[in-house]
Amino acid sequence: MAAAALADKQRLMRVIVPKALLHQTAQLMHLRLGGLLGRTIGHIPFSRSTRTDEALLDRFRLIHEVLKTSAGVVLALPEHILSFKLSGQQQLSDGNLRTAQQMTQIQNWISQISRDVIDEADSILAIRTQLIYPSGTQKTVDGHPKRWEVPEALFRSIYRHLPHLRQCFPLSIEIVPRNYYDALPIIYFLRKDAEDALLSRLVDDVCLCRIPVLPASTPKADLSFIREFISQERVSQELRESIERLYPDRPEVKQTVYLLRGLIVHRILLMALKKRWNVQYGLHPNRDPIAVPYTAKGKV
Repeated sequence: MAAAALADKQRLMRVIVPKALLHQTAQLMHLRLGGLLGRTIGHIPFSRSTRTDEALLDRFRLIHEVLKTSAGVVLALPEHILSFKLSGQQQLSDGNLRTAQQMTQIQNWISQISRDVIDEADSILAIRTQLIYPSGTQKTVDGHPKRWEVPEALFRSIYRHLPHLRQCFPLSIEIVPRNYYDALPIIYFLRKDAEDALLSRLVDDVCLCRIPVLPASTPKADLSFIREFISQERVSQELRESIERLYPDRPEVKQTVYLLRGLIVHRILLMALKKRWNVQYGLHPNRDPIAVPYTAKGKV
């Protein structure tokens, strides 16, 4: 009803749905609007691999104009809309000014005349569903490969410490093993003492070179500086200067120390461990059974 009312030949009516609901929504709209005379339901896909020659772009605009003037409805996917927008910007960055100008004009025209109805807006408008077109030459990630090797080493150390932590803090930590091989179990921190004990043991592992994240030849004096830097929230200016002077010919060591400080001192590692996915919900024992148990999609 909303699509039929908003498609008034003055605006381009677009119903934007997630990809998983495309066929279902198309069948539903065909069932509801198929009996209305002159109402066309169109789907105009566009991706990065679509040609962008002048004839195809003219055809692309003509289809939208026909649907607008005939009070039709465009069934669109968010990735197709974003692909056309980003493709125009990519053409501009690649120096194809004529194609970029044509695509930009079409995009501005569509933005001005379109009226959008969004289904599952929380999913479509979420940041994680936005489209990114990488361009230019490939570059290495800053701090590679330590940027991912250090967290992996810390997770392996956590796996070794969990049995002893459960013995020392039976009321502060709960561990649920996984069913498949060599997987980190689900960890529930119930009190802060177990969290602090785990972080303290990780600091010991790093400074005693039990895990290979620092050079084995690091002097004991430097290790004492590193211990304080990755375990204390507030550090002195002298300590910061000492860290800056570590291994001037090996900048990756200093990056590793700062990475350890972020993971341990600022508790980023604990935040990752405390995420709970697919939380089980069900009936409350003291309430009337009016809900159906299900598995939640989000995190808690």
